[in-house]
Amino acid sequence: MPKIDKSRIKRILAITLSNVGDIILTTPVIEVLLREFPGARLDVMVGPRGKEIFQCHKKLRNLIIYDKKAPFFEKFKLFLKLRSARYDLLVDLRHTILPFVLGARYKTNPFQRAPEEPAHKKDVHLSRLKNLGIDTSNNNFHIPIEETDKRYIDNLLGALKGKPFIVVAPGAKSHVKRWPLKYFAELSDTLKNDLGYEIILTGGENDRIVIERILFYMKTKPVNLLEKTNICQLTYLIGKSKLLITNDSAPMHVGSACGAPTVAFFGPTDEKKYGPLTKAGSKVLRKNIRCSPCEVPQCVNKENRYECLKSISVQEAFRAVKGFLSELFEIPNSTRPHRSDGTCGDRLNGEPQTVQRILLTRTDRIGDVVLSTPAIKAIRDKFPASYIAFMVRPYAKDIVDGNPYLDEVIIYDKYGKQKSLFSTVKFALELRKKKFDRAFMLHPTNRVHLISYLAGIPERIGYDRKSAIFLTKKIPHLKHTGKKHELKYTLDLLSSAGIETRSQELFVPVREKNIEKIEKILAEYHVGKGVFLVAVNPGASSASKRWPAKNFASVCDNLAKKYKARILIVSDNKNAEFAEALAKGMKYEPVNLAGRTTVGELAAMLSKCRLFISNDSGPVHIACAVGVPVISIFGRKNPGLSPKRWGPTGEKSVVFHKDVGCEKCLAEACEAGFKCLEAVTPEEVFKAAEKLLVPFKISRSTCPRKGDGLK
Repeated sequence: MPKIDKSRIKRILAITLSNVGDIILTTPVIEVLLREFPGARLDVMVGPRGKEIFQCHKKLRNLIIYDKKAPFFEKFKLFLKLRSARYDLLVDLRHTILPFVLGARYKTNPFQRAPEEPAHKKDVHLSRLKNLGIDTSNNNFHIPIEETDKRYIDNLLGALKGKPFIVVAPGAKSHVKRWPLKYFAELSDTLKNDLGYEIILTGGENDRIVIERILFYMKTKPVNLLEKTNICQLTYLIGKSKLLITNDSAPMHVGSACGAPTVAFFGPTDEKKYGPLTKAGSKVLRKNIRCSPCEVPQCVNKENRYECLKSISVQEAFRAVKGFLSELFEIPNSTRPHRSDGTCGDRLNGEPQTVQRILLTRTDRIGDVVLSTPAIKAIRDKFPASYIAFMVRPYAKDIVDGNPYLDEVIIYDKYGKQKSLFSTVKFALELRKKKFDRAFMLHPTNRVHLISYLAGIPERIGYDRKSAIFLTKKIPHLKHTGKKHELKYTLDLLSSAGIETRSQELFVPVREKNIEKIEKILAEYHVGKGVFLVAVNPGASSASKRWPAKNFASVCDNLAKKYKARILIVSDNKNAEFAEALAKGMKYEPVNLAGRTTVGELAAMLSKCRLFISNDSGPVHIACAVGVPVISIFGRKNPGLSPKRWGPTGEKSVVFHKDVGCEKCLAEACEAGFKCLEAVTPEEVFKAAEKLLVPFKISRSTCPRKGDGLK
């Protein structure tokens, strides 16, 4: 291809693309041509939808509208008109046959190789000029804005009275590129309620249903500018906003044209090719599932349609938006996100990540899983854009299902469906399809270590116990020494991989459906809202952990008498006999819920209580996670079983643990009659309860004595 002699260029034709977003990505080509050939006449051929971008551009000589749906005769007339114009330079960004039939002296070659993939489409377009020897070093997006457009938008914004606002453009040409509409609605509500930003919804004629559904889901009232702006007006509007939130769409490229900070959701498309290029900064939110980016017009994931976008939770999006805003502006109560090094999953301004898919495993008991929840947040803080999954046993699902920092909960039923070695291998091969990059085994087991190996996970991090040969990195297992809390032992494993923890707060989701279920159960016992509730757990996994039922009964009766408290007895089916013994030993009428609640329902129930009294057991940690004051009674002297390792972590918690002089603790095989438990008296437990209950008002309702009937 001969290099261009600029002195011979008098007439130029630039042929752009059809879709608005794609056309915006070609505007740098137009600006380069205007700069490099200031004396030449520049004509631009564009589709009907893109004419708004160029129609008020004062430096263009002629805007030619090409409608591919027009009759053949009209297209032929256009061809003759173009041929008669005798262009000297023809820049074709559509890859048509026109460069070969219009007879231009210089023309782009549609067969010329573009930059090596992946390259942004803007750079691909500019490479057509670069191949002709044209300097493209200085290039910018450009959408001209008329003064009338500015006045129109300023008048619309007058109602906001200078309040900062965020533009939300939830549409996209293809539905497969849209973040769920309910998510957009919830995120918009949260940004307005929590951060105080006004929300402006915008969209074109094809976005009517999208906007209407979001308005239906939203609880707050946004400014609705559906079909009230053209491209030029939208450019001015977005340029005045604090932030643009959108999908891979035309408004995203409008944001690049006006330099607005942008947060964009990406699913099937590749942000390296189509992502935002705004100078003010941008953040792409995407999840690296195994099939993304697929770059196909229809979702190929038959098992979980549109998983790539659905897996970006509202909570994650809010954290990302809030953190991004805090970098750009001062916002109330903002927390700057952890800025990544080269190994982090943060995709700020296109920064790549190396750890894209992370698996956590913990297949022991409920309390252990609860104590592992700070690890989830620590990993999310370090790898905000990564796909994070947690593998647990079936009965622990409610502990992590609904955690805002997780993308997936994987169930491993080692005493059920995956009991045999064959089914375990089959499970591992299914897990292999998820293509995890790194796994943290928070509790060592032979099977989990084998599964992580068979699943082909490159990095497998755990403790040097139980078939640790299958791990790629291991740290000493010192939990039995009991020198630290179990939670801190878990976080030590993360520290070995360079992941530091900023919060040790436990998290168990309390779902609305579970609250409704608990309210229905309590209504059966004539327990309404506002009643002073105290929950008690007399059960435990072994006799060496169970305080006598008669002692529980004494404390419960005193609480019912002084505070008019209704006592809720909780336990699983295995401990139902101890719950029944407690109920029979009380003078006041308790509500015996033994075996009646799931783990999720237990969390909802505890969240309604003023106090929880329990043996050393998993529900203690659930109570701490939902913010309930806890009294926990411990036996056993072994360091690895002590309160130092397993005690409640809540600020409002009291532990009773008596040393009765045993030289060696035999735990379950105790020959001293569990004197350590007997040494804890009901009187001192009740006094501890009184101190914890000082802030609460005594209920006006009464707690019925047995034989009095329910009141």
